[in-house]
Amino acid sequence: MKINIYITFLLFLLGVTTARGQNPNSAAALGMGGSRLTQASGPEAVSYNPANLGIKRGSKVGISLFNVSTVTGNNAFSLYDYNRVSGDTLDDADKRLILNSIPQNGLLVNSEMTVGILGVAVKRMAFTVNLKNWQQMNVSKDLADLMLFGNQLDRIYSVSSGRISQGWTVLESALSYGQPVLSGPFRAALGVSFKHLSGLKYNSAAGDIQITTLNSGLLGRGDISYRTAGWNDQLKLVKPAGRGWALDLGMAAEAGKHWRMGLSVLNLNRGIRWQADVRERMISFALDTSSIFGSDDAPAFKDTLIIGKEFATAYPVTANAGISFNAKKISIELDASRQSLSGDLGYKNLSLSSGLEIRPFKLISLRAGVGYSSMYDASYSLGAGLNLWIASIDMAVTNLNKTGYFSRGLGAAVSAGFRFGNRQGSPGSFIKGRVCDSYGNPVNATVRAWNSDGTPSGRVTTVQNGGYQLPATGDTGQITVQAEGFYSKTVKITPSRKTLQMDLTMENVEMETVEEEQ
Repeated sequence: MKINIYITFLLFLLGVTTARGQNPNSAAALGMGGSRLTQASGPEAVSYNPANLGIKRGSKVGISLFNVSTVTGNNAFSLYDYNRVSGDTLDDADKRLILNSIPQNGLLVNSEMTVGILGVAVKRMAFTVNLKNWQQMNVSKDLADLMLFGNQLDRIYSVSSGRISQGWTVLESALSYGQPVLSGPFRAALGVSFKHLSGLKYNSAAGDIQITTLNSGLLGRGDISYRTAGWNDQLKLVKPAGRGWALDLGMAAEAGKHWRMGLSVLNLNRGIRWQADVRERMISFALDTSSIFGSDDAPAFKDTLIIGKEFATAYPVTANAGISFNAKKISIELDASRQSLSGDLGYKNLSLSSGLEIRPFKLISLRAGVGYSSMYDASYSLGAGLNLWIASIDMAVTNLNKTGYFSRGLGAAVSAGFRFGNRQGSPGSFIKGRVCDSYGNPVNATVRAWNSDGTPSGRVTTVQNGGYQLPATGDTGQITVQAEGFYSKTVKITPSRKTLQMDLTMENVEMETVEEEQ
């Protein structure tokens, strides 16, 4: 009997969110297919590369007002697949179609949602608090076969082998810092984040279950273990049941005005130790024709419950690499990511993402992206950003595997925040003018720009025929001019987003005359 109710399928999709292929930490990243490693700034940089805090871009102060992101889907079925077999009954062809849609490793569903609770960045430092929920469930193909076609004689069904489900809810608190290490045409910075992991909930189930039907009866055996922490006292939702620490490391670089590169390793850790409200249940069973009637010597079932025994679990580690090209109206980025979880219930996932951001107007950013992961093959994303003076709002949607009707899931993200104090002028802003002597003749000189904190911006231009042009940033505080035979000159300037015209007059060094005695 089929369930011909479309909302059932949609609720299934919306109840399952994937993290392993998308890493949906912000709406801007989701809109660009997951690629945001080199462009994230302010509080957003903590989720991708803390070294970005050491590169002067964006605003001096950034506040994340709210951030909610989630992607929904599975690795087997689309709405199109569901509609092909909808009706009153399932015939063998329909059943075979459903079974063939499930990969050999089974129906895999994942769940990750990120909720940004607090995010503040001031120049090179940032503090963020994010609530992350992750769930994973695996339904074996043999179990689906058994449910669809029933049990065949003399066939061994592996109902479960290894991981059945796993999940946690963790509160990540991160303190991050980025330090510039190189200046000039090639700029670089290093970054680090120290994270405290507060584990609120944990659950995992694993086992090995096999069933065989013979003419003489049913044979079966199985071993199942189930662990929980923080689930039994539901009233204490925010009370940590486990604790851990993690470390993020990153490197960011800019070459010239257009190219950016980044490397990061996130969540280097020794795991989370679960200590409060801990329970472990182990079930073993052995069934055959004789055991159905019971036996004192060989009980059919054994159920063991252990309360209060501490245990530790791994936390996923992610390595990222990315490069982007940035101009005044457009940005293009390509990222690669590898996420892994160690342990018996671990996994490894490789993802690639590429994104495009177009800024046709000062207030609007339009984004599109394509991603690939070893779970979903491909994803397609669209997004937009609205910049209103000091406020910004970003939104994004995505399709998994294929687009539209053939998609295996949908995703959405929205975020908003505030920015104060510009750290970088608009692309294309310059300080330009002429350097002359007191008679108006051009002078060959060297012009240097300096940041307001006294550090050199690294932009040095040798003037030819008196004319000069320097790229400007919102943090440029002064320029110095040096020329042979003239006094050095320092001029303070006000940071601006517009091109600044500044003509400079140099004073000749007066030569002292010494009279020789006769």
